[in-house]
Amino acid sequence: MHYAIRELEATCGEVIDTCVGMPDEAWTRADGEGRWTVAQILEHLTIVERRVVSLLEKMLGQPPEPDWHERTASKDAMLPQTRVANEKISAPPVLHPTGQQSPDELIAAFRSARAATLEFARRPDQPLKEHTQNHPALGHLNGYQWLVLTAHHTTRHLAQIKRCSQPPHAATTA
Repeated sequence: MHYAIRELEATCGEVIDTCVGMPDEAWTRADGEGRWTVAQILEHLTIVERRVVSLLEKMLGQPPEPDWHERTASKDAMLPQTRVANEKISAPPVLHPTGQQSPDELIAAFRSARAATLEFARRPDQPLKEHTQNHPALGHLNGYQWLVLTAHHTTRHLAQIKRCSQPPHAATTA
């Protein structure tokens, strides 16, 4: 559990450090046509975070799965690859941002959602690995893997936030 907590803490700090003090015009910049802006990305991360904690709570309310290891063991080696956006993945509409919040509201909402995720992850003696849920792209993941994936998902989008936050001329002169 220590790895998941460390990754969740680190990625939270990186997102906050990147977003706090970001110029207003950067919040509305995307890294390509039809791509999300910084504001939309941060809202998406918050939505995902809240849904994952809710999912994990529901998973723990179910009986443990005796075959959890067989269903999820192969995913441990694959999860680190989810940090890098090798291809665009379209999120389902339920995870799409609404664009109704200010930058300050978005930062506060992300902090709050990540605090709830960390609070959940720090609860002692949770049998997270014994409970699985299907991920639409990755297949069955156990509860611990869902926490790791949440941190990696943040890393993936953090790279996008950093690209978006660069002034347009910075990408051509670097």
